[in-house]
Amino acid sequence: MVNSMNEKIIEILKYIFLGLLQGITEVLPVSSSGHLQIANEVLHINNDSITLSIFLHFASLLAVLVFLRKELFNLIIGFFGFLFKDRQKYKYQFMLTIYLCITTLVLVVFTVIVKLLGFDESPLWLVGACLILNAAMLFIFGKFTGNKTLDEMTVKDAVIIGLFQCAGSFAGISRSGSTLTCGLLVGVNKNEALDFSFLMSIPIILASLVGIFIKQKLNIMGEK
Repeated sequence: MVNSMNEKIIEILKYIFLGLLQGITEVLPVSSSGHLQIANEVLHINNDSITLSIFLHFASLLAVLVFLRKELFNLIIGFFGFLFKDRQKYKYQFMLTIYLCITTLVLVVFTVIVKLLGFDESPLWLVGACLILNAAMLFIFGKFTGNKTLDEMTVKDAVIIGLFQCAGSFAGISRSGSTLTCGLLVGVNKNEALDFSFLMSIPIILASLVGIFIKQKLNIMGEK
């Protein structure tokens, strides 16, 4: 009885640790999926659990929403302000929302193609190699910067950044790190490129949650 209770407590602590790890690494230009896969291997956790996936994605979403609460609020107000009030005044927020939709769409299409091709979880050695590659990418390109503001971004820039974001689909490559790097390469100011990179994570996490629920629904229908 005591051993069973201790095992349950240990399992709960493991999930709490993974949630904290997901939340912390989500707002840093490091790969949350890569670190989670390594943690799963070390702690011997079944990462196929739907409940665990939902828990971790909610941890990510909560971390980003807290971190970007002010920017997100202004973006929502500006988007609806453009639609119903002053188009000139809120054009920046509206276009920024459009660019976020474009980058999200690019990644969604890429993810669907990857799934259809049958690519699954990366082996641990590849995760380690990708983490090293990610660190090198940030070290080399992190020194770049530009003078372009988000207000001067174009649809072309959004598509290119969306394509770079696809690299973050592979465990070990940071989604925010790859998009930050691309933002710098297209000439965006470092601070604004970082803000845009983090804003991009919100629709991606939401899309991931929707994907998990759809997968769960299809599995239940398949069992019937």
